[in-house]
Amino acid sequence: MSTTLVPLVLGGVPEHFMVPLEIAARDGRFKQLGFEVEWKQCPAGTAEMLGGLTKGTLDIAFPLTESAVAGIASATHPNIRIIGSYVNTPLNWAISVATSAAFKSSDDLVGTRCAISRYGSGSHVMAAVFEEELRRQALAAGRPAPKPFEYVVAGTGDAMKDTLVEGKADFFMWEYFTSKPWYDQGSLCHLTTRPTPWPAFCIASTTTSLSRLGPSSVRSVLNLITDLIREFKLDETRAVRLVREIQPRYAEADARAWFAGVRYESDCASISKKVVEGTVDALKAAGVLKGDQAVGVWGRVVEEFR
Repeated sequence: MSTTLVPLVLGGVPEHFMVPLEIAARDGRFKQLGFEVEWKQCPAGTAEMLGGLTKGTLDIAFPLTESAVAGIASATHPNIRIIGSYVNTPLNWAISVATSAAFKSSDDLVGTRCAISRYGSGSHVMAAVFEEELRRQALAAGRPAPKPFEYVVAGTGDAMKDTLVEGKADFFMWEYFTSKPWYDQGSLCHLTTRPTPWPAFCIASTTTSLSRLGPSSVRSVLNLITDLIREFKLDETRAVRLVREIQPRYAEADARAWFAGVRYESDCASISKKVVEGTVDALKAAGVLKGDQAVGVWGRVVEEFR
């Protein structure tokens, strides 16, 4: 007698970090847990993922840590919970400018036009953190507070690139290796890179999906994800081949360089309170979270399944 598989929709950015999950969904690896998994690419990034979770078109997503914390703590997405950790290394945010731009350093970007995918996305939250750093530097040097960025909503990474090429924005922030093909093609220039002070990606779901799945199934899914990424990291040659198969835009040398530096979570069901609270402090300092939004965040943001 055949067992009916339960549908489960996972979502993440179409980037190298998500290759173990996309391959596992394609190869039916979640069927052993009783799930028929569909992998949905979210090219507009974390804001698209959080929207998909809230609307119910995604069951589990793999958003950027800072945007997930900000979206839940600010009550923009109050029914979302962080349920695990995915990538432990920081995300390296490349600042890209047009090839014709005269900018020489990040200080030159004060008061300019910043392209973002969506409000609440990583490209927006990290720009706000960057803007606050520029403000603090100016005040410490005895200069007036700088003029704030003007945000230009573009949608996807490719659309943000186009805003620079067309002169509609001055810079944007996106993951370094995802941006590098534009540098290699001569479409954009790399100004500098700013790593996050927290791990890159977490795992999130909603109270509705968690209730439907139940604690035992959620733990099983998190344990399988742990196994999948451990398997992925064991064989560099296979991993690089899969990255280039799923995301052919990456050159082999870039895929190898990324693979050498990335560190996935050794237990995807674990969540660091220190990381969450440190992220909240940084978001509060940057003005992303205000007042009571930064109070009692752990209990509102996290649901543990260890």
